[in-house]
Amino acid sequence: MTKLAQRDESLAAFTYELVAPRTLTQRKEQLNLTALAPSAVVATTLYSVISPGTEIAAWVGKPALRPGKIYPRVLGYCNVARVHAFGSQVADLTIGDIILTHQCHRSAFYCEQNDILLTLPSSTTIAAQQRLAASYLYHLGYMALLDGGFRPGYEVAVVGFGALGFTAASLVAAYGGRPLVFSSRAIDESSRAAIPHARFFNKNESHNVTICPALGGVDLVVNTSDAWPDYSLSLQLARRGGIITLLGFPGRGLQPPDFNPLDSQFLYDKALTLRQIAHVTDLPVPAIDARFTLKRNLAHLYSLLDDGRLDPAPLINTRFQQANITAALDLLENRTSAAKSVLLEWAC
Repeated sequence: MTKLAQRDESLAAFTYELVAPRTLTQRKEQLNLTALAPSAVVATTLYSVISPGTEIAAWVGKPALRPGKIYPRVLGYCNVARVHAFGSQVADLTIGDIILTHQCHRSAFYCEQNDILLTLPSSTTIAAQQRLAASYLYHLGYMALLDGGFRPGYEVAVVGFGALGFTAASLVAAYGGRPLVFSSRAIDESSRAAIPHARFFNKNESHNVTICPALGGVDLVVNTSDAWPDYSLSLQLARRGGIITLLGFPGRGLQPPDFNPLDSQFLYDKALTLRQIAHVTDLPVPAIDARFTLKRNLAHLYSLLDDGRLDPAPLINTRFQQANITAALDLLENRTSAAKSVLLEWAC
């Protein structure tokens, strides 16, 4: 038996689809509510957050990260929605609950209950729903720290200060560290206030900065950039035996560099480790088998957001109605504001 928020037999929905660079269309559909699969959930989107690195790359037509057809494609994976209906075998869920999923920018959708990353009660405040929408951007920064072996006392440098540079540096500070942030852009007051213990440097003047002389460099570099000069800077910042985790994709859409990116002076003499951040298990297994799973990680990160240890203001304070998504993408592409991301409002 299907449980419904109301007696409608179907729900009109649409999905934003990128059919070519800078060309969005709406793919419309009717969601049948009367014959749901036993484990299916139908939800209506409240908020989604633009992930600038991934989405702007697709928006402008950068080379794809994986082989295969590039367009048409959907955008987005930070979606907060309200449960509208669900199938007969769905347990521990109530009509009106707030859910976080990897759904794209779309007005309503089907998903499996197992696809829900985090569930909050229907009474969750609007402010908390908006914070939740940003949680996966923090998860990418979190994985860069986990895969880099981050420990209390580590010296951490973050190269690039877009959305993921911001979330990675915020987490280092939340865990008691003082991240070193390298950016070519002026740092706005909102970002400084959100990470009060960060140390900011102009990456174009980094040759004038002495970094952690007692260690000979930092323990961990989180590189969020595609640019070759930023990759080179990461190699220089890391101490001997240090680790560089890559949230960016060095060289994507660019000409080959004028240096050897795997030069022996770095990977051999400095014994550096390079890691691309690409995977975390989402299997529902006990902590003894895999402690840091996607859903457990997001529950932890939301707790930091909910109690104020993380301040997502630079990610969600710039807001557009979903109908103006093109303007939001243009703003992030052209960097005409200090916004790290944009919160899209769907049901307001």
